[in-house]
Amino acid sequence: MKDNWVVTVSRQYGSGGRYIAKMLAQQLGVPIYDKQIIAMTAQNFGFSKDFVATYEERPINRFYYAFSLGGTDFRSGLSMNDKIFIEQSNIIKEIAAKGPCILVGRCADYVLRDRPDLVKIFIHAQMQRRVERAVQYYGLSEQEAIKAIRKSDRQRKKYHKDYANLDWDCVDNYHLSLDSGRIGADQAVRLIRNYLEML
Repeated sequence: MKDNWVVTVSRQYGSGGRYIAKMLAQQLGVPIYDKQIIAMTAQNFGFSKDFVATYEERPINRFYYAFSLGGTDFRSGLSMNDKIFIEQSNIIKEIAAKGPCILVGRCADYVLRDRPDLVKIFIHAQMQRRVERAVQYYGLSEQEAIKAIRKSDRQRKKYHKDYANLDWDCVDNYHLSLDSGRIGADQAVRLIRNYLEML
């Protein structure tokens, strides 16, 4: 296995993708970047992390922002969503340039698409398994879990379409797609490591 792989992990809500990414990072001994990117973006902008979190990985509505005083900087013509995406993209590129790492979400698979050392992973699971996990780990009721899953899927799908012009959940956009509900987190990590060793 090469020592310089940059791995991006895209995941469905409730699939355990973030947990799998953390396990993989621990086993490979490489840093993982997820919510840290929010903190880094907030620091660069001088905003709070909560403020950035309300905008990042959210779909944009350009018609709304074109007429919203709070959403558009008329000097640049960019919405706050656009500004945060651009800043996060720059941060993601800087992180990847430092060496092997794992990046979770935030269109990192698209942002780093030109890197020859990029490995793009997608973690998914059937709805019932995602609901069960959301109930168990996030403390949601079954109905709340279903609502959260559907909302997250819509947002991530639109976010990727807006900024990457890609179908977020299309396996053709990834090197490896795993059903974590079927094989479990431990086996998912094992398969990813095996895949990296074959490259």
